[in-house]
Amino acid sequence: MLDGISRRIRARRSRLSSALKTRILRAFVGRNVSVPEGARTHDAADLERRTDELNVAAEDYFVEAEDPEFLIHKPFSDPSHFAKYLFNLGILIQKGHMAPGHRVLELGAGAGWVSHFLNRFGCRTVALDVSQTALDLAEETFRRDPATRWDTEPRFLTYDGHRIPLEDGSCDRVIVHDAFHHIPNQREILGELARILVPGGIVAMNEPGRCHSASEQSRREMSQFGVLENDIVVEDLAALACTVGFTHTTVLPINLHGATEIPAERLVEFVRGERLAEWWCEMAPHLLNEHYIFLHKGAYIPDTRTPGKLRAEIALDLEPPTLDAATGEPMTIRCRVTNAGDTRWLPESAGRPGGVQLAGYLEPPGGGKVERDWLRTPLEASVEPGESVTLELEVPPFGSPGERVLVLDLVAEGVTWFEDVGSKPTRVQLLISS
Repeated sequence: MLDGISRRIRARRSRLSSALKTRILRAFVGRNVSVPEGARTHDAADLERRTDELNVAAEDYFVEAEDPEFLIHKPFSDPSHFAKYLFNLGILIQKGHMAPGHRVLELGAGAGWVSHFLNRFGCRTVALDVSQTALDLAEETFRRDPATRWDTEPRFLTYDGHRIPLEDGSCDRVIVHDAFHHIPNQREILGELARILVPGGIVAMNEPGRCHSASEQSRREMSQFGVLENDIVVEDLAALACTVGFTHTTVLPINLHGATEIPAERLVEFVRGERLAEWWCEMAPHLLNEHYIFLHKGAYIPDTRTPGKLRAEIALDLEPPTLDAATGEPMTIRCRVTNAGDTRWLPESAGRPGGVQLAGYLEPPGGGKVERDWLRTPLEASVEPGESVTLELEVPPFGSPGERVLVLDLVAEGVTWFEDVGSKPTRVQLLISS
């Protein structure tokens, strides 16, 4: 009882300490951060009425492009934005939990460089745009690269700006790179994205912030090309997404342009709070000007393509864990394997990494080189966290007598051995008689 009271007291102290720190930071740091209202240049109802008109303008933009080769060779043709493009893409792939084998829709694909990067990564891409001319350029981008993964069957799909011509639950992820702010009928398209995503799917987008439409460049683009340059106010977007099937929206508070370099010898002091107020005041405005936004359709469960915590409990019907056999005699090891981590184990699938197999290898005497690629038994179906499955491993006969130690572990093919990320393997002593 006293232990329980003590835990509650410590928890209350921790909450009070956290609240006090928050108030101090707001008083001495946050007061220097200006948060502008969203420009909201456009009326949402008016934009929805103009959807078809604006879609035509998007097609005209690509038809009238002065330098199609510039578009085909992006991001390499745009040195002023090259580093930023790669930074954006890395964040969207990492935090969107994209992996080879995923079917990824790119909304507003344009000339398709993002889809092409994902294709080379091993994703099954669908480049989607209202502009057929843009998608023709995207196909040319794919054709010119001899390393394009045509085995993943990349698709280039036009749509009418209203309904996406894909089946319900047909995509694992959606990626949107600097394109959602061009969409006039945001609620309708968000509903379509929620429809085509699998449960647990994610929309990962990089978009400008709350005053984008008021910038001089945006006004010039709208005047010259007739395209839509809108604001993205993340609070508005999150509320809208929740009305059409998304469960929650998150934002990653990071920005390449706002990052500040510090002297290497001052790193520890910086981590402990030195220059925190100065650093935050430099970073904060950038966090309002550009966003990395993630719309979630239900709870995300990692799988073995992009695993979280991989833990396996391998139980044998042997006590002690010893098997006897004669030379020339095969053995069958039967074990119950429990998923004790937070990651869904996937079965084997051709061309997709992350398929899980029960694996066995011999422990080398004297600590020699380990030859892991010996025995395998694949899963027949996915195994969810907390579930168990019974597997059998066939051990081929040995030609000579002696003692061996067989190590049983799981491997997510092309990703990692469970033992290498903290899971505990099981060892079986093999006694081979003549």
